[in-house]
Amino acid sequence: MKRLEGWDIRLLDFIAIRQREPFKWGKRENDCCSFANGAAMAVTGKDIMKDVRNYRSEAGAARALVEAGVSSFEELVDRLLPAQPVAFARRGDLALAQKGNETVLTVVEGDFLIGPDLDGLMRLPRSAAVKSWQVGNIGLPLAPASEADAVPVLNESADEDNHNERGGV
Repeated sequence: MKRLEGWDIRLLDFIAIRQREPFKWGKRENDCCSFANGAAMAVTGKDIMKDVRNYRSEAGAARALVEAGVSSFEELVDRLLPAQPVAFARRGDLALAQKGNETVLTVVEGDFLIGPDLDGLMRLPRSAAVKSWQVGNIGLPLAPASEADAVPVLNESADEDNHNERGGV
């Protein structure tokens, strides 16, 4: 699964639409699974949770997970996307985060994790992430993400060559 051209603009548009939308249970609503799926659709064009039936309550979501053959949304996402070290998570990837004594599914947005909350979207620090999954391949080599999440790291030998060309030792 690849990221679509212009995925970053589509992701920003998706987040802007959901910004003030309150938490609501449902596959096409604004709970953590539907938000994560909507973000993945914005990035890749694929409905990664297409086989999960609709639900309208916490109990309904639990039943939908059981019917999908899993016991948690973490296990569901494990089946749908490749897990990766949290340090490798890039903008648009999904992350499991700790919020107090709750575990929530979020979307990586630079230095923050974003997901639905009672009155709209919440932002958590990246340090709250305990697990992450890659959403689409962006064609870059796997390496830990920078703080800005978009700036590639120059290799040291190239930097050394440039230093020597400028008259360095």
